[in-house]
Amino acid sequence: MSNDTTYKLTFTHKSKIYLNKVLDYLDDKEFHFKEVCKEMNEAGDWSKFWRENPDRAKISTWGFTYGRIKKVNKRKQYFVRLTTYANENINNIAVSGEEGELVFLLEKFPTLKISGSFNDDYGAGKIDGYFKVYV
Repeated sequence: MSNDTTYKLTFTHKSKIYLNKVLDYLDDKEFHFKEVCKEMNEAGDWSKFWRENPDRAKISTWGFTYGRIKKVNKRKQYFVRLTTYANENINNIAVSGEEGELVFLLEKFPTLKISGSFNDDYGAGKIDGYFKVYV
């Protein structure tokens, strides 16, 4: 069973340079994911690739879309808003959870603060670290 999920996220950090590195990292992962997709299309076997590559979440970004980095009023922090969509289930790469995109992002950028909301087939809520919290 799949769970279609839409995310509205905010990444916050005291350094604009740090946030730029986060966005560059996401762009790089998306580029590599597109290269992998091209290889899988040529090979003609997507399902085998996903089954045989347990680190698959490390190469996908699920198409994060983001705006400009902005400064938080009267505080020495910066933020960027992002949106993404995922069909989260046991066979697909997810954004949330222990195997999802956000946990890999926080491992690479441990001082990044992630907040936001989600809406999925089962309800809506907020993001706490890399987990969904239904409200």
